[in-house]
Amino acid sequence: MSIPLPFTGPWLLAPMEGVTEPCFRELVLERNPPDSLGGAYTEFVRVVSEARPPHVLAQHLGERRFAQPVGLQLMGADLAALAETARRAEEAGAPLIDLNFGCPAKGALRGCSGSDMLRDPARLEETVRVCKQAVNAIPVTAKIRAGYDHAGDVEVLARAAEAGGADLLTVHCRTRAEHYCEEVE
Repeated sequence: MSIPLPFTGPWLLAPMEGVTEPCFRELVLERNPPDSLGGAYTEFVRVVSEARPPHVLAQHLGERRFAQPVGLQLMGADLAALAETARRAEEAGAPLIDLNFGCPAKGALRGCSGSDMLRDPARLEETVRVCKQAVNAIPVTAKIRAGYDHAGDVEVLARAAEAGGADLLTVHCRTRAEHYCEEVE
């Protein structure tokens, strides 16, 4: 079952490590027109082998100063810990959860999370599904890249996120191999 998204405005700040810190989120959120409701996401919260405690999740969300929602982005490979963290995030007041399947960093790949999940669409689908089942009344969204090594997988990956129940999909239009540049050397 799809849950309505809590934003309608023209500005939605995607989750980006080193960018979507609270001070930058506020700069974006305060520029939304008063009659619309944009939103933002936190940088990812890494979930390794244990669910993150609610107070840590609340710190990532920050103080609520604007009407626009700030979603909490999670990244991890341990499905039980990830699902429990999603449940705790909802309890901590997160208006939506985003799952990171786009981080190309070596640490994420070693931990079988982030863009490593792009190699296994069934695992990506299951990750979305367990997090979706863990929350009661908030949307679960997903961020993917166009593919792991080539962009030909984007449709398969998007369909996997949809089959898992993602309420929204953000596509970073580069592959994992392209990292943050347009061309692979």
